Amino acid sequence: MLLKNEDSLLPLKPGASVAVVGAFAKTPRYQGAGSSKVVPYTIDVPLDELTALGLQTEYAQGYQLESDEPDEALLAEACRVSAGKDAAILFLGLPDRYESEGYDRDKLNMPRSHIELVRRVKAVNPNVVVVLLGGSVIDMDWEDNAKSILMMYLGGESVGGAAADLLTGKAVPCGKLAESWPLKLEDNPSSAYFPGYAHTVEYRESIFVGYRYYDTAGKPVRYPFGYGLSYASFAYSNLRLSGTTLNNGETLEVLCDVTNTGSVEASEIVQLYVSHRSDVMMSVSQELKGFDKVALKPGKTKTVRFTLNRRDLSYFNAEASDWRVEGGAYEIRVAASSRDIRLTASVQAEADPNQILPDYRETAPCYYDFSNGIAVPDEAFTALLGRAIPQRERKEGDLFTPNSTLREAEHTPIGGFLVFLGKQAAKRMKADEEVGQMMDYLLFESPLRMLTMSDGGFGPKQVDAFIMMLNGKFFRGLWHMRKQRYTK
Repeated sequence: MLLKNEDSLLPLKPGASVAVVGAFAKTPRYQGAGSSKVVPYTIDVPLDELTALGLQTEYAQGYQLESDEPDEALLAEACRVSAGKDAAILFLGLPDRYESEGYDRDKLNMPRSHIELVRRVKAVNPNVVVVLLGGSVIDMDWEDNAKSILMMYLGGESVGGAAADLLTGKAVPCGKLAESWPLKLEDNPSSAYFPGYAHTVEYRESIFVGYRYYDTAGKPVRYPFGYGLSYASFAYSNLRLSGTTLNNGETLEVLCDVTNTGSVEASEIVQLYVSHRSDVMMSVSQELKGFDKVALKPGKTKTVRFTLNRRDLSYFNAEASDWRVEGGAYEIRVAASSRDIRLTASVQAEADPNQILPDYRETAPCYYDFSNGIAVPDEAFTALLGRAIPQRERKEGDLFTPNSTLREAEHTPIGGFLVFLGKQAAKRMKADEEVGQMMDYLLFESPLRMLTMSDGGFGPKQVDAFIMMLNGKFFRGLWHMRKQRYTK
């Protein structure tokens, strides 16, 4: 996704002299970390791909792959190489150790060495292009130091060639974000309640997830859901609906025209949202109901068509355990992103009969007003749950069960000994830092019943015996432990 392109710096002109900076330019991050790692047939190296497309390239490492700390010698080299060039292309992002299966990120920022590199290079060359490699949202307080930003996510073994094609205009970007990028982690509606407690995670944000929250609350974001720039521009026009109602048994055709008003052939992803704000129910400002990609030559126009049915207007009624439609007006929105609505029209829908609208205006008013962000007190969450909030933490004296974790048991002599053995085994198994973090997390957070997956170390009856020992029946558990054998 092309996130920023001031002064139309991209695409780079043929034969341009560029500094290619960052260890990711030679060793790109192209896949996720953890058990999903594969050995690729080949890997496109960004530096080589840019050189092959005719750019005059000079490389500087910029930072150490295995360290977060800025390296003054590497920074000085990067500044020397970048000075006087037509542009400086910085390959930055999230190292494997920052995100992996098995554990959650606790911050959104890149390593300090990457951030400092952007700032230093900007001081010697105003034409900074940042290519980001990573699997998810990145804090971008440094954004003003770059004229152009291209987010490649984890693009697979050919990500280097793909990035080079986009940077030089051999290909035209058309990707759109499938997630909102907040200004900071604390803006996320679940940040105050995650990762939760020993026994529970409370999803107090309810239906207000991602763009559904940010757009409903009017919360500023760095980049909205569905956002993405192009080297072309597009005009939307001539919205028409096949009818003015959408009742039982009916469908609604939504059509609009999209014109490429730019100078290059490009594709646009047209998005369809539906908006209906209830006076009674808690509701989001809009929901994505469809999208379509259309390729257009310069000056050409195509018609984009969507089909809506009653299910697209419905909400889930917990009392009925089924989907229901509230009667009233629904706004049809055709957009380039969730914050860039181009065309609107209205349609009426009749209400489903015999429904009781869920009304939390008195018991959980926080879900109707986000002027001060999302803050859900216990009484409001209890009303939404329809029952008492489950016990969050293990209480002293509670018995251990197969669903207890080693983190809960590590304070006991037996649990502490097992944690020690697990850590020793993890040290022998892990080959790199991110795998080590994953193993440590799995060791502490997995339920005791998962010990049956320890490659023959524990069977179900051995786990039961171990739990007996944790619950104070040491000798009885030890007797069962020795008596039982693991059977597959």
